[in-house]
Amino acid sequence: MKIIIANTNPILDTIEHKCIEVFNAKIIKTKKQLLSFVSRKTKPDFIFFLHWSELIPEEIFSNINCIVFHMTDLPYGRGGSPLQNLIIRGHTSTMISAIKVEQGIDTGPIYLKRSLSLSGTAEEIFIKAGKIIFKMIHEIISRNPEPVQQKGKVVVFKRRKPDESNISSLSDIKQIFDYIRMLDAKGYPHAFIETSNIRMEFTGALFNKDKQFQPMLESLKNKRIMIVTAHPDDELLGLGGTMNLLIKECGVITHVVILGEGITSRSDKRDTEKWESELETHRKNIYNAQAAIGYHSVNIFDLPDNRFDSIDLLDIVKIIENEKETFKPDVIFTHHGGDLNIDHQRTFESVITACRPMNNETVKTIITFETPSGTEWRASSDPKHFVPNLFFEVSEKNIDAKIHGMESYEFEKRKYPHPRSPEALKIQAQRWGIAIGVKYAEAFMIIRSIN
Repeated sequence: MKIIIANTNPILDTIEHKCIEVFNAKIIKTKKQLLSFVSRKTKPDFIFFLHWSELIPEEIFSNINCIVFHMTDLPYGRGGSPLQNLIIRGHTSTMISAIKVEQGIDTGPIYLKRSLSLSGTAEEIFIKAGKIIFKMIHEIISRNPEPVQQKGKVVVFKRRKPDESNISSLSDIKQIFDYIRMLDAKGYPHAFIETSNIRMEFTGALFNKDKQFQPMLESLKNKRIMIVTAHPDDELLGLGGTMNLLIKECGVITHVVILGEGITSRSDKRDTEKWESELETHRKNIYNAQAAIGYHSVNIFDLPDNRFDSIDLLDIVKIIENEKETFKPDVIFTHHGGDLNIDHQRTFESVITACRPMNNETVKTIITFETPSGTEWRASSDPKHFVPNLFFEVSEKNIDAKIHGMESYEFEKRKYPHPRSPEALKIQAQRWGIAIGVKYAEAFMIIRSIN
């Protein structure tokens, strides 16, 4: 198979080298080099455009399979300067869309979408994107997925001009910080202030809210955090606001493990064929929720919904051990062991078993969360109630991200006064905020913390 990599962004050069090593790919940097393939007898199987700002001639994409990687959740964000336009609009995460090139700009059918955090400078974001794109290329070559037409509301971005990097008219400190970081990359016109005889350019900005971190929040900075849940949506219900906070402000790397398939218990008997269409939608909802929160990766398993007690505990433990071995977390968040839901109970037991505090155990901290519509429904006389001893103050934006993600779950969202409704989730955050003297908070129990 002959692979061509087209790229004009020097930040992605390391990805070019990996493509040469793994796929024996050829690299092109200019439109002239691109056009040279039209006249050749032996044409490449794929041309992957990592970063390319020029129009691709029809004589190229009509004869060769051309795939562009675009940094938005298409059809949202067609057009130029996607990274800068996303950050200006307040997005903290996005999707990388791999699309088939056709006549329109960013209008082609989509092979794959993968999530990308927008934290860090433009250069740091491009580096993260490059690693994701390399995996996407590998998946496209190995799986050869069929592209599907774009669906949803079309939003078109305008390409930004260099003079729009002038920050002298901005007054909000967070907005100034975002402008500086979104232009902080090789080849980009840096943010600047200009007078009649002086031009000052800005890079390497750091943002300090003049707010002291909570001690536990400080201890989690730059940690690898694995979230182990029983069902799709539990990752949001339990710690959606806190996860969004940790990703945005603490530089954590997050990996979510969803053990169960969800929803099939709503029939008298488990019948995955009967629920095939709904299960496919449910899985797609996971990735939409991931984009809302901004967490970095997810692995999804298909244990039977509300029937974890029919599975040997060891089998669940092995899943968690394998995920631990691959991701190597420092911290695990999981369900409260006293939840009413049997799958939550078994998930907690499996995490504790998989993380026995032996000499070589890398997981030093285990924290449990409540799950609205599960934790609070335990019988009042039961001794295993959720009694939190750890609270994270979160912002309204963090809670809004949680609610937005939860609303992605078509089969799980509910109307007020259900505990999973948007109003109830905000009330719950206010309730825990009141308990510790702040506006919003999420509550947890520290099960183990080894320092």
